Amino acid sequence: MAKPDSMKKFNLFFWGSMAFSIIGMALGWGAIEEVMASEEMGATQAALGEGTLQTITAIGLVVGLLIYVALWFLISVKRIEFIKWIYIALVAYGLIQLPASFELVGGFGAMHIPGVISTVLSLLAIWMTFRPDSKEWFAARNEGKRRDEFKSGVDLK
Repeated sequence: MAKPDSMKKFNLFFWGSMAFSIIGMALGWGAIEEVMASEEMGATQAALGEGTLQTITAIGLVVGLLIYVALWFLISVKRIEFIKWIYIALVAYGLIQLPASFELVGGFGAMHIPGVISTVLSLLAIWMTFRPDSKEWFAARNEGKRRDEFKSGVDLK
């Protein structure tokens, strides 16, 4: 079965969300550095060494992006439907954390606009996975596995 339009739109919304996330990170990096240079973080920075917190933060951001890419691959390429629930949980967590991110840097600013756009695009991507043609597409993969199990007599679960 060919990839349905809803899943093609999922890809567009997902990658658009990723692009806006990266833009938001780039725009917000200065604010992140200000927080790391604050008095509260001073002791931690001194204990770890100059630049260590920035390195740890950058690695964390890259690992986070790689996790999202892996989720996309498992949802859109491998058609593993339950992975969309992990994606939904992460997007929900991001929604809960969004107001805290505003508060952390003194309120809503221009650097938060890409994050808000990214969140909206993520919600649209999620919505695409619940469209009837997407549900059918996921189900067809599962049906194919069951058919293969019957033919071979091997349980693939």
